[in-house]
Amino acid sequence: MFFQKFSDGHIYESLKKIFHYLGEMKEQNQNNFDTIQKKIGRVNQDESLKSVILEVKNELGNSKCELQKIIRLQKENNQENVTKLASDIIGLRDQILIFLSEADEREKRIVSSFYKELGRILERNGIKSLENTGEFNEAYQTIVGIRSTKVKALDNTVAEIFRPGYKLKDGYIRSQEIILYQYKEEGV
Repeated sequence: MFFQKFSDGHIYESLKKIFHYLGEMKEQNQNNFDTIQKKIGRVNQDESLKSVILEVKNELGNSKCELQKIIRLQKENNQENVTKLASDIIGLRDQILIFLSEADEREKRIVSSFYKELGRILERNGIKSLENTGEFNEAYQTIVGIRSTKVKALDNTVAEIFRPGYKLKDGYIRSQEIILYQYKEEGV
């Protein structure tokens, strides 16, 4: 009834335009509201994603620490195994040296090849045999005997290698055991 009253008037057209405009605004607001809701959803997803990313980052950090720990333990274990193996091979080489001191020439040729091969095995595993002659060096040589000499130039030099030493990287597994020349003047 209300509209019938104004059906032929100017007010009716104005109200019709207003309602049409309000309908458009409602639709536009609904679209804006939907867009805002989507954006809020994305923000929530982004926040959720950020927390997931932080969790993953923390897990990766923990995993990296664990991996470094495992690698360190493997290196220590490998180092320990190499040292044990080296000790066994070194013991075998020592036994060969004892045998060589009592062997005939034919036996020496045969057995010394085994001795050298064991030395090469040690070297391939980072263990260097110390069989140095020349000037005495207390850093890696231990004196197990003294041999007198009348030659002054030989004083404080290696007369004989009693047992070779072995070096692994920066440390020594065993120092080289030597017999050292000691100069004695004639008549003293």
